[in-house]
Amino acid sequence: MKWMTSLVRNHFWLKLIALIVALVGWSGVVYSENPPDAVTLGIPVPQESSLLPEGFVLVHPIPDLTITVLGTRDNVLAFRTSDLTVTPDYAHVASPGIHDIPIAVTNADAHVELEGIPSAVTADVDKLVTATLPITIQVTAAPPAGYIVQHTSASPSSISVTLPEREASHAKAVASISLSSITTSVQQVEEVSVLDSAGVPIANASFTPSATTVSVSIAATTTSRVSAVVPTLAGVVANGYEITGIIVNPQIVTLNGSQAVLANLNEVHTGIVDVNGLTATTQVTVPLTLPQGVSSSASTVQVQVTVQQIPQQSSSPSPSPSP
Repeated sequence: MKWMTSLVRNHFWLKLIALIVALVGWSGVVYSENPPDAVTLGIPVPQESSLLPEGFVLVHPIPDLTITVLGTRDNVLAFRTSDLTVTPDYAHVASPGIHDIPIAVTNADAHVELEGIPSAVTADVDKLVTATLPITIQVTAAPPAGYIVQHTSASPSSISVTLPEREASHAKAVASISLSSITTSVQQVEEVSVLDSAGVPIANASFTPSATTVSVSIAATTTSRVSAVVPTLAGVVANGYEITGIIVNPQIVTLNGSQAVLANLNEVHTGIVDVNGLTATTQVTVPLTLPQGVSSSASTVQVQVTVQQIPQQSSSPSPSPSP
């Protein structure tokens, strides 16, 4: 036994050094396979209205917490945000304004550590008020060309809304409707939005009803009708000749334009047909003279003017005197 005791005593420090070297080597292998790691996460802050004292509301959402999770790579990868419990304390909120809300974060995963946990978050709090807002009809796309909106209405015409007090004075209720393909009067149910002065929905507004029936009266700005074509002649045919007939082709045309202009447009005239000095039948193509904003099924017409020589009356011989 003495030889064993002597062996241990004589080689103790050598063995200790060998053990330390082995442990360091083993640690290096382990850390090379599963080194320390970290990940930064955004963690939501509970901010439901029910968590605040009655009659108060958050004006703006509280941003997510930025928290760093530390541990070995395997443990960091295995970490789930569901292991965290974020608890804000809104109990001391008693007036509108900016408040520092104490916050606690509990971690159920013992294999990781957390860094960057704030002690409080900033919250903008306001009182809740109730108001009645008229519903404004917003036409997002106009009717097709040739049609106009004559009248709009909503039923019901207003909503009851609960919202932050500072938003109440400039909030508006809007129901939007697109008429891009509508050519007749229409009724349809549209959702209502409550917007701030910049036209952005107010996140913490609750209102009823959430929809309204929008009625829109649409009228045509253009119509069509049939009108006669009347030739416009200028000049005088040659001496001893006369106009015996005028033929227009087509004799009628279909006109398109505003109702107000077409209402009394029973006939349309051609451009000038010059007959000055004519001694024979002639045919010309002339444009129609149309009021501004009126179009026709034919842009030009043919006018035929028949010209004939005036017959000369023959003189009767004078009777011979009786014997």
